[in-house]
Amino acid sequence: MNIQPAQLPSAKMKNGQGVSMNKYEATLELYEARNAVQIARADGAGQFAADTLNKAQSYLDQAESFNTQKNFKSVTDNARQAVEAASDARTIAMREKAQNQRVQ
Repeated sequence: MNIQPAQLPSAKMKNGQGVSMNKYEATLELYEARNAVQIARADGAGQFAADTLNKAQSYLDQAESFNTQKNFKSVTDNARQAVEAASDARTIAMREKAQNQRVQ
């Protein structure tokens, strides 16, 4: 069998222009940042690590703002900072919860 790549059904799947790698990475990082902040909030970071969670939210807000401006490098940088800060907030919250349970 000798089939040319253009004859494969998958060759017809992409109709039109795709997104650039920078936009793709920025979008992915933004989703990860949103998710990280939501997880930290769900694990009680708002109560136990409010300052750190607010910092994560601030980075996320900046990333969202840069995304509307199509400044994908800054989106990626701020989204990564948001993920890290949200992770820190979640860690602090989990430690505080564990410590409070031991005291009770």
